[in-house]
Amino acid sequence: MCFGLFFVQRRLLASSYVQSDSDGLTAGINKLIHVNNAGFPCPGQEQTHSLDAGAAGRQRKAGIAPEHQGFSGSQVSRIAQEQAGSILLDFLLKYLTFKINPAMNTSQAIRERIASQPAGELFTPALFAGLGSRAAIDQALMRLAKTGNVERIGHGLYLVPKTERFGIKAMPSPEQVARTVAEAEGATIEVHGAEAARRLGLTTQMPTQAIFQTTGSSHQIRLGKLVVRLQHVAPRKLALAGRPAGQALSALWYLGRGQVTPDTFKQIAKKLPAGEFEALSGAKASMPAWMVEALTRYERSEPAHA
Repeated sequence: MCFGLFFVQRRLLASSYVQSDSDGLTAGINKLIHVNNAGFPCPGQEQTHSLDAGAAGRQRKAGIAPEHQGFSGSQVSRIAQEQAGSILLDFLLKYLTFKINPAMNTSQAIRERIASQPAGELFTPALFAGLGSRAAIDQALMRLAKTGNVERIGHGLYLVPKTERFGIKAMPSPEQVARTVAEAEGATIEVHGAEAARRLGLTTQMPTQAIFQTTGSSHQIRLGKLVVRLQHVAPRKLALAGRPAGQALSALWYLGRGQVTPDTFKQIAKKLPAGEFEALSGAKASMPAWMVEALTRYERSEPAHA
């Protein structure tokens, strides 16, 4: 295949030279070989006559621009030579830039992954694990935040922007924020005992702050005027986290020794599905002695739950 054929049509390489691996180069060369087989000679070859109908047809099939179809070999070679310098330089710069500058690959991969996330979705840099170094990921996210492609709502916490009616920006719920932060740490979370007790009808007090308990580190994230707090607690307090029985356990820890009685468990049993109460009853190993005592007294008075 002659060297001049590399530059016959810019669009033959357009879909290949922006790729970041060697497949782009291979695909481009394969396309050009296909063009050569369509009837284009190398520069300097003697072919001054017009191409026959068969060759012209092969050129059309190869994707040659209509204005160049049917040209003689010398004419096509001259067109190729005129385009050679700029196209070759463009190809090499694109290809080598992607190879030499991994940050560009990282940035593009991050953009594509963010584009696949639904609007309003929260994420942390952990979403891009394996796409580049942490420094490169942080820099890419910083640039995207400046251009408005993502919104930074806390340290290491980002949001895919979502606009609701009347141009109002949608904000995630406090529980979404807490769960996203905890998942990034591989930690467990549960609603605070005060909120759990309210949901179970064990208290009428309304918590004034959005507080969640976690086995991970303590955090504080501000969402406008709202502050979301993650409070580290011992893992045994969250032994049943993520289910109704877990909220009941959280409520019991919050109420404490002075307020937890057999009647407390009776109220909880009315609120929870039977299977969830059985799970709570089976978690005695995670309960302090005073909680186990109150539960045991309830079970003795209510044989159906024993």
